[in-house]
Amino acid sequence: MRAIALVVVICLITAPTVQGDDPRPIRIVESPGAGSRTAATNADGSMTFCKYPAGRPVAPDPAPPFGPLALITFPETEPNGSTVTANPLPLGTGMGEDIDVDVTGDISPANETDAFRVTLKKGDIIGAATITAAGGPDTVLAVFDSMGSQIFSNNNHGGLNTIYPPGSPWPNATRSTDSAMTFIAPADDDFFFAVASSGGATSGNYTLRMRLRRAQIETVFPTPVRQILFIDFDGATINANALFGEGRTSATMSPLSDFLAGWGLGPADEDAVIDAILDRLDHIFDDLRDAALNGDFPVDMMVGHYDIEIRNSRDHPDPFGQANVSRVIVGGTISETGISTIGIAEFIDPGNVSTDDTAIVLLDLLSAGAGNPNSVLSLQRDASLSLIDAIGKVVGNVTAHEAGHFLGCWHTRNSNATACIMDQGGDLENLAGVGNDGILGTMDDPDNAFTVDEFESTEGVGFGNESTNVVVAFGLSTGGLAADNMKPGIDSIDPATGANIGALASVTVTFDEDVAGLQAARLTVNGSPAVNLSGSGAGPFIFSGFAPPADGTVTVVLNDMGVTDLSGNTFITDMWTYAKADCNNNGVFDATDVSSNTSEDCNGNSVPDECDADPVTAAAGAAQTINEGESAVLGADEPASGGVPPYTIAWTLLGPGVNENFTEENPAFQFDAPGVFNAQLTVTDSLGCQATAVATVTVNALPDDNENTNENDNSNMNGGSPPCGVSCGPGMGMMTAVIGAWIVVVRRRRR
Repeated sequence: MRAIALVVVICLITAPTVQGDDPRPIRIVESPGAGSRTAATNADGSMTFCKYPAGRPVAPDPAPPFGPLALITFPETEPNGSTVTANPLPLGTGMGEDIDVDVTGDISPANETDAFRVTLKKGDIIGAATITAAGGPDTVLAVFDSMGSQIFSNNNHGGLNTIYPPGSPWPNATRSTDSAMTFIAPADDDFFFAVASSGGATSGNYTLRMRLRRAQIETVFPTPVRQILFIDFDGATINANALFGEGRTSATMSPLSDFLAGWGLGPADEDAVIDAILDRLDHIFDDLRDAALNGDFPVDMMVGHYDIEIRNSRDHPDPFGQANVSRVIVGGTISETGISTIGIAEFIDPGNVSTDDTAIVLLDLLSAGAGNPNSVLSLQRDASLSLIDAIGKVVGNVTAHEAGHFLGCWHTRNSNATACIMDQGGDLENLAGVGNDGILGTMDDPDNAFTVDEFESTEGVGFGNESTNVVVAFGLSTGGLAADNMKPGIDSIDPATGANIGALASVTVTFDEDVAGLQAARLTVNGSPAVNLSGSGAGPFIFSGFAPPADGTVTVVLNDMGVTDLSGNTFITDMWTYAKADCNNNGVFDATDVSSNTSEDCNGNSVPDECDADPVTAAAGAAQTINEGESAVLGADEPASGGVPPYTIAWTLLGPGVNENFTEENPAFQFDAPGVFNAQLTVTDSLGCQATAVATVTVNALPDDNENTNENDNSNMNGGSPPCGVSCGPGMGMMTAVIGAWIVVVRRRRR
């Protein structure tokens, strides 16, 4: 709970305005002392709800560039201890300026202050650090506004550089007595950076490294992309040690749903809890839109202005891993992660240099019983405020706090009257925004926000004011200020270039930036233009309506006519091909049919057997009808063809009382009983490919002689005896008949 004093103004005193030529002395006010940035608990047992990540090894400052933007070395000149005499630095992007300046200076006598004037534009980010040699001065570094009023100072950097993300451009302080800071200009104005010795006690040489940059997204991306903040309520498995410098290497974090019971809620309340958290986040980040410190891109459409997109795991697919997506995982416990905290972020990142960071908000303490000083249940609530709304406010504030870290903010002072989202924590009422009456949900509750507040000076980062609203507003600049001379290109194609396809009804194209002038007919498939087109921005764009391509090589062309990016750079015609093979017209690439065993491939040529140009064929011949006692020759004139000879022949004859097998091409069989008989021919070629065919033989019973009324005598000229050339007799199993020019071996039915 905050103690907020009511001040009655009984007279108005107007401070004198300091003019540009007023020789106001620059005097640095130092922090009275520095403490720990890693303390976990407070005297009352409550958790200092957020801790900084453990420091990482710091790479040396990159070598100065060559050419027009080569680093400028600037010697300080005396006198330079006031707003008038401060040395103007050539730090900037104008003629004769550079974004990297190293100042060589000398503190002598020990109680002097060296001041340097820089002219900045709103949103310019300055990284500054003093570098001294062994035996050099113990420096203190400060930044002042144009009137000469100190904004904040740093005495002894305390390793803050080790918490910046890799690739951060901010200079490194080396010795423990050196100083470092980052500062974002809140307005177009002059500012002063000053160096002195701590307590005026030491003297000697120093180098002041000054680096000027803009927010990463603003200057790297030529189109107005924005930072996406993904709130993950589903739990996750992370390497906490790699992300935060401590904790488990494989930490599986429980989802939000696992903590509802701790608050006395059930599964049916989960959506309402998520809504309350998201509503709070929207409110906090919309405050920055309304303040318009960096404009509001959706309203003014000015590239570089503020914007953010908040997504969540309930309503959106997980985009983490894509460009410009940072996440806060809401769930998990101290035990699961191995980190004693409620919240922790991967980096402190002035300028949002790393746009794919991770933070976590643990829920075990926040959902603990009412006796726990860290639990939402311990807060006294007004009857008008539901428990779910209280959870939404507390968890939403912590989530915004952790996001504030990877957008560049340090902790602010918890014990003053300013309700800042970045307050250090350890006081749940302060975190929740409880007013003087000690009851959450009443009229005196402050609205925690990103605002101007005092640094938490005990952490050794800064002594003075931190404009967390400015830091976040410019950390969330949109892209578009980078010079765009790049032609738009294709980022991805579906089906992928060179794919094997069985059918092609549509082609999906995604560009690497937003495009204009795209029409369906710009894409052709084997010369056939697309008719339909859907999509916008960079895509994905879906082209359809072209003529279905035939089997073979399919050539797709995306023509450049009239297609540009938003800066007018013209797209260059692109072309790619597919291999289409779908002989059986099932919409699946033939080789896939084979590999999935949905089609046979007896000859191993990756073509379904039914699609082979000359498959092996079996011809069992036409159906036959004969009389009892007669014989039939099975098979066509050419019973086997196609495939790869030689062939293996296998006949199976089945019927009433008959089960015979033959290996001849055209076997003959005498049928001694009536019935319907099926003769199946199986042909196997030399590759093992098979074909089958079936012929039917119908055998009619002979009429009874006593009932024969047919005037025509059907017996042969030998009175029913076997014809000439046929040898037969009782007990003979084989007989040979001469039929025309054929000699046929006839097998009689076995008895």
